[in-house]
Order: sequence, then C-alpha cells, then structure tokens
Amino acid sequence: MLKNKNKVKGRMLKMKNIITAMISEKLNKELKKEKDFKVICNNIQYREAIIDIINLKKKINLNIDILILNEQLPGEIGLEDLILNIKKINNKIKIIIISKNENSKIKEKIKDFKIKNIYFQDKINTEKIIPEIKLKVENYKKRNIEKNNTNKKKIK
Repeated sequence: MLKNKNKVKGRMLKMKNIITAMISEKLNKELKKEKDFKVICNNIQYREAIIDIINLKKKINLNIDILILNEQLPGEIGLEDLILNIKKINNKIKIIIISKNENSKIKEKIKDFKIKNIYFQDKINTEKIIPEIKLKVENYKKRNIEKNNTNKKKIK
C-alpha cells in the first residue's frame, strides 16, 4: 500500500487530502496532476454529497484537510448549514470558497465560520488558483512543523 506522505526538511509529513465540490470538473482534474497534495475523490456535484463523503472518509480514518467549494453548487441545504455540518464532522478542515463575484453576500453569510479563503470567479481561474492552493498547503505544513517543534521543546 502506498504511503500518503512527503519528506520535507528531513521529516515525514502526511500529504494533505483535498476534495473539490465545484460545478465544473476542470479544477479537480488539474489538481489530480499535482504532487503536493492528494485529491481523494472525483468532483462532488451537490452539497449533501459533501457531508456524505466527509462522513465516509472519516469512518475509514481518512481525514480531509481541504475542501474547495463553489458557493453556487446545487443542493437542498443552505451554505451556512452545510459549513456548520462539515465543521461538526471535521472541525480542522480548511474550506476554500469560490464565489461568483465580489458583489455576492458570501462574506456576510460565512463570517461566523472564520473562513478567510474566498476567491471570486470574476478575478481568478483554474491556472491562478492552483498556485494559491499550493501556497495554502505549504503554509499548512509549515505551521504543523512549527507546532511539532514547539511541543518537542516543551517536553524537554
């Protein structure tokens, strides 16, 4: 079985697992070509399926680190309830939201969830967002290394 790990600065770090819930498959397909993280399923087509996938992956001890979510994804559940349910299942999941444009009221809807990663379709495309996601993953890994180093110093 393949290990889901990368070596960074002499340490083995778990690769970050990503799922996408976009209207188009394009981002999911492009992310699967990247080596810095692992896209663990096909693009999710509706909101309720996100919750099902996160629950399913949790049952088999496969944590999802990042969810890339298009605000316009169809579904019966509202965006706020969706995020609330996701955070109940996995509070550590980082959510990146793609919204139609800056005029949408997305920031108001999600301000209580402390989601800072919001991109607007009228300002970003697949080619531009992949480097942004890579940067988020790299920063996430660095914070984990720093946290581990701090914990080791406290133990000594």
